[in-house]
Amino acid sequence: MRILLAQLAPVPGDLGRNTERLAAAVRAVRCDLAVFPELYLSGYRIGDQFHRLALKDGDEALAALRRVARDSGTTLVLGAPFASTERAGEVHNAALAISPEGELEV
Repeated sequence: MRILLAQLAPVPGDLGRNTERLAAAVRAVRCDLAVFPELYLSGYRIGDQFHRLALKDGDEALAALRRVARDSGTTLVLGAPFASTERAGEVHNAALAISPEGELEV
């Protein structure tokens, strides 16, 4: 098993650019598992944007991550704000695992 540990500094609040940087890192190295930092997708210094940037199943940002996992054949593990499925309005600082088959574990 080949593992990529990517300690990248995210662009605060820019999910699209951070996804592109994640994809570039995964494309640069053939790996089975790619691990990115806590809150990598949103960055830490996002203030009031935390709730607005929270992912939920069906979002385009999550679909883009699923495409990266599928196209590279790599399981992705990354941190991102994620909307609670149990408590409306709450957001978790979550670790996401996305398989090449598109399965999501939070």
